[in-house]
Amino acid sequence: MSATTGFLLGKFLPPHRGHQYLIDVARRHVDHLTVLVCTVAREPIPGHLRYRWMSEAFPDVNLVHHTDEIPQTPDEHPRFWEIWQASIRRHVPWRIDYVFASEDYGWRLAEVLGAQYIPVDPARTNVPVSGRAIRTDPMRHWDDLLPPVRPYYLRRVGVLGPGADDFAIRLAAQFRTVCLRSGSAPAAAEAALARQTNRILICAEAGPASRPYDLYLFTSAAKEGEAAPERPFRRLSGSGEERLRQAGEAVEQLIAAPPASGSTFAPY
Repeated sequence: MSATTGFLLGKFLPPHRGHQYLIDVARRHVDHLTVLVCTVAREPIPGHLRYRWMSEAFPDVNLVHHTDEIPQTPDEHPRFWEIWQASIRRHVPWRIDYVFASEDYGWRLAEVLGAQYIPVDPARTNVPVSGRAIRTDPMRHWDDLLPPVRPYYLRRVGVLGPGADDFAIRLAAQFRTVCLRSGSAPAAAEAALARQTNRILICAEAGPASRPYDLYLFTSAAKEGEAAPERPFRRLSGSGEERLRQAGEAVEQLIAAPPASGSTFAPY
C-alpha cells in the first residue's frame, strides 16, 4: 500500500492554536503532509516572518513558502480557481490524496486538486480562535499564540533609576512574567527571555537601544536637566508600595492599549 499524502494551505496571519490543531489532525491522518504558507506583500505581517515561525513550530512538516502575487478571493478574478490550481501544482507537483481545511473553500480546493476533502472543526468549536481576533487584541489572546510568535507581540517595559533591579523583579512577579536584569550580552538575553514572557518583558537598566521600550518607568523624580525619553514614560513617587501600585497601573494600561498602526513590536 502506497504512502498517503495530505495538503493544506493558509496565510497563518499569525500562526495560532487553531492552526496547530488543523496541522495535528492532518499529520495524524496521512503519512506525508505538505503545508503551503501563502503570503503576499500587502499583508500586515511580513511573509518571511510567518514562514520562519511556521518552520520553527512544525519542523517535522514539509513547509512550502508560496509568494505568488495572484488573486486572493474568487471575486477578484473569474479564473480564480484555475490560477490557484496551476500555482499550487508548481509548488506541490506530487500527488495529493487529502486536502484539510477549516474554511468553506476546502471543498472546492480538494475538487480542483483531485483529492478527498477532510473538514477539520469548520464551526471553530474545538479551538475558537482566529487570526483577525489575535491581530485586533494580541494581549487578550496571548495563550492562543504559538511560542515562536510571542516575541513579535510582547510589550517591553524599561525600569530605570535607583533600585531598578529589585523594583523590576517585584513588578515582573506581579504580572507573572520574566525580568531582564543588567548584564553582558543584553540583546541575546532579551531574545532568549522573550520566549518565556507573559505578555510583558520587564527590563531593568538593560536592553539594546535598537529595541526601544514601549514604556519607561522611572523609580524616582527627574533630576535637573534630565531629558524625557521619546517613548511613553511615567515617573513614580511615594513609598515603595505606592510606586509599585503606580507601575502596575501603567503596565495594565499598556496591556489594554490596542496595537497601533505602524506598531513598535520588534520581531526576532
